[in-house]
Amino acid sequence: MVPIYDSDIAEDRWSKAEWSHYELWEKVDQRIRKHNRLWIAATAVVFLLLSSVPVIMDQRPKWKSLRATRVLGQEIIRIKREAAVNRRAYRLRFLGGGSLEYQVETANRCEDAVFTPVRSGSLTGSGDGVLVLLSKEKGGELNVPGLLESYCYDSLSGGASATDKIAAFAVIPVNDLSVGRLDRLSVLLLSGASTDLSFE
Repeated sequence: MVPIYDSDIAEDRWSKAEWSHYELWEKVDQRIRKHNRLWIAATAVVFLLLSSVPVIMDQRPKWKSLRATRVLGQEIIRIKREAAVNRRAYRLRFLGGGSLEYQVETANRCEDAVFTPVRSGSLTGSGDGVLVLLSKEKGGELNVPGLLESYCYDSLSGGASATDKIAAFAVIPVNDLSVGRLDRLSVLLLSGASTDLSFE
């Protein structure tokens, strides 16, 4: 057996200590790199969040108006279904003044003078005065043709928009109405006797 000298043990101990120091610094370096990556990612996320705030604030009224027109579309589909089941005419009429509150009424035909109220509702939550229904007159001023404030659907003759070239409901934020801004306007188009719906 080969004898082991103290110098060999010291040299082996030195290389092991040197290697363990290297491993320690490698771990420290990895931890620092991971920490730096986390800081960069967090900074990027915060930057994206802060830069998206103005866009969200600007587009929020548009999203609200789109939600209101979606509710209106669902109500018109419900009217069509009820008209087909009950073999009657149903009319959706807004209460006027740009209000998004509506009333659903029924009669034998759309041409009848007297309608019986069935139910009422609103396209937005109660007391939400951010949005208004764009009237026919105001739509003419803003070059938005064919706007309706009431709509009747008959189970036999179909929708009242069958004879009109363009028939639509438009919802706009109140602030945009005063300045004539139309990019946040949401429109529900009604086409044909079967009242096909499309959103813009």
